[in-house]
Amino acid sequence: MGNASIPLTQHIQFLEDARAQLKLADLQSVEVKASFRSEATQIYALQFGITKSPWWLRFSLRNETDQPVERYVEIANSRLTRLDFCGPDVGMDFRCTETGSLKSFDSRPYANRYFVFPIKLAPNSVGTFYVRVESSSSLSVPARVWSPEAFRLYEKNDYLVQGLYLGAAIAIAVLNLFLFYTLREKLYLVYVGVVVSITFTVFSHNGLVKQMIAADSPAWSLSSASVGYAVAVGLLLLFMRQMLSTATVVPRADRWLRGAMWVFLLPVPVALALFHQSVILFTQFLTLSVIGLELLVGVYLCWHRQRSAYFFMLAYSWLIIVACANLLAGLDWIPLVWDVGWSAQVASGFEMILLSLALADRMNQVRLQRDHSQELAIQLQASLVEELRGSEQRLKHLVSQRVDELRRLIDMLSHEVRTPMSVIRMYLSMDQASPRSREQARQAVSDVDAIIERCLDTDQVDHASVTINRQNCRIDAVVQGLITSNLEAQRVQVSAPQPCEIHTDLQLLKVLLSNLIDNALKYSPPHAQVQVSVFPADRNNQPGVCVRVSNPVGAAGFPDLDRVFSKFYRSPSAHGKSGSGLGLYLVSQFVQLLGGTVEVQCATDQVHFDLWLPL
Repeated sequence: MGNASIPLTQHIQFLEDARAQLKLADLQSVEVKASFRSEATQIYALQFGITKSPWWLRFSLRNETDQPVERYVEIANSRLTRLDFCGPDVGMDFRCTETGSLKSFDSRPYANRYFVFPIKLAPNSVGTFYVRVESSSSLSVPARVWSPEAFRLYEKNDYLVQGLYLGAAIAIAVLNLFLFYTLREKLYLVYVGVVVSITFTVFSHNGLVKQMIAADSPAWSLSSASVGYAVAVGLLLLFMRQMLSTATVVPRADRWLRGAMWVFLLPVPVALALFHQSVILFTQFLTLSVIGLELLVGVYLCWHRQRSAYFFMLAYSWLIIVACANLLAGLDWIPLVWDVGWSAQVASGFEMILLSLALADRMNQVRLQRDHSQELAIQLQASLVEELRGSEQRLKHLVSQRVDELRRLIDMLSHEVRTPMSVIRMYLSMDQASPRSREQARQAVSDVDAIIERCLDTDQVDHASVTINRQNCRIDAVVQGLITSNLEAQRVQVSAPQPCEIHTDLQLLKVLLSNLIDNALKYSPPHAQVQVSVFPADRNNQPGVCVRVSNPVGAAGFPDLDRVFSKFYRSPSAHGKSGSGLGLYLVSQFVQLLGGTVEVQCATDQVHFDLWLPL
């Protein structure tokens, strides 16, 4: 055989001991010998799935030389709970070695992470060997025979690789601890937990934990790998949720991921530690389901071009492929054609390196985002300064405008109120006043009240504090009521062919009509007639009522059509009449609030104001 190894899988015959009652002596009977069978299709290892039964294996080795030879039989599954290796001894007897993961490490005839049995073959002889195996989880038996020199060389290289793997894991963990301490980003601490749990699980599977840590408790030996695997799955779920921000990107799927995470971090490890063989099958199916969920979420995020998802899926896919293949092989659904330990180590090492690169890329993206945010902040600050400058200019203009309006208001009040107040003072200084004097005083008081009332209404309009209370009212009746209460009612002629009812604010309507009528009376020639017409009219296919107020042109002349509705506007020749310059301004503002329109037209010797309001 030289310096190579020979797989024994296709040369092994096996028998299930369903009742766990067969002894080595029972295997020598003709009936039991005939019950052994072989499986030529299995290459790397014999697979029996998850079974509680012990199995007996039988194989023969032949020495065709004239010298005794020494060989090592390696069974590369450190998780076999019991392993009895029986080989020929002097005469017809067998010598058995009892070992397994539940026994102390010292029970092994050769100190190795797997089960290695040195044997000697006499010259020109054939030795038949029996091996009894049991497992609390999936039962697989990868068996090879080595020459001592070849095995020692392989063992040296194997432990060198295990040391490199452990050193790389420690380096990655220390680096991420340093990053966590520097950046205070919890994701790095979670990744340290992922690295530690994966490394512990890999070393538990390949037997190094049993060899290096003096813990011979059967419960520890039985469940350490499975518990480590469950914790690693839970921490990977936590890492995935934080790295891919699933809580904000895919909140529905995140609820399932969060639930699975807590299941694998709490109840599953406890159940595996207490009831390992009873729950191991359920745990494997649950793990396959969670892996499927992670794949769906990762593919979905990759489809939506999330940068972190690309790194995660590239790193995680290797571990998923190996984990799924090992689980399916453990269930005896697919043949096992590779070394489980080596495949898990290669996949986990590749994953840890890629995830470290992913975290480095994440840190770089955070730095780029921070730089971009600083640039945006500088631009925003410059824009804000520019906006503040513009606001300052607008504020200065607004203040100047308000000051100008205030000055005009003071000028108006000082001019328009002085005349009525002079009339009132003159009346008060008279011992006996004629009826005409009393009427003039009463008119003066009315003029002052009107000016004050219009100033108050203007303030409400400017501060947008006018309240609209709509109700049904007859506009022709409102016109009649206003004219009746007017001191110059005899100058107003009303034309209302039919009753016109609208739904509007009665108080605002009275202000509109009284201002238009007062304006017409004030700026028409003395004793001239003012015409008020009320009639239905449509505007833009909307039904409504139009009130037309017409008056002859007086001494003030025609109004400026562009400024007639402006605040404080009065014709230069109109200052002989008392007024505030706010009446028509209020008309234009109130009619907008009521959804209507007001227009002014100048004819040959007439001025027409048309007020239209919707029904």
